[in-house]
Amino acid sequence: MTAGLFAQRTGSAMHTPRSAARAAGVTKSAIYRAIKSGRLAACKLNGGSYAIYPAELLRAFPSIVQAAANAARQSSGTFSFPMWDVS
Repeated sequence: MTAGLFAQRTGSAMHTPRSAARAAGVTKSAIYRAIKSGRLAACKLNGGSYAIYPAELLRAFPSIVQAAANAARQSSGTFSFPMWDVS
């Protein structure tokens, strides 16, 4: 069973090692090293691939994932003026 099919059956968006690496801003080998060392928990599927919960990725790579989310938010094309106290 692939991670995509697993996500469809369970109703949750699971990461593959490749999508986890993209989301965390690290290499795929860094994800595999984190799984092997126990730093990142992952479910091993029948075909030998891994499924990773997004919350687990955030736990293992907190600052990297949050920085990527902030960068995506900032580059979304919305602009807001800073608030100044003019009183």
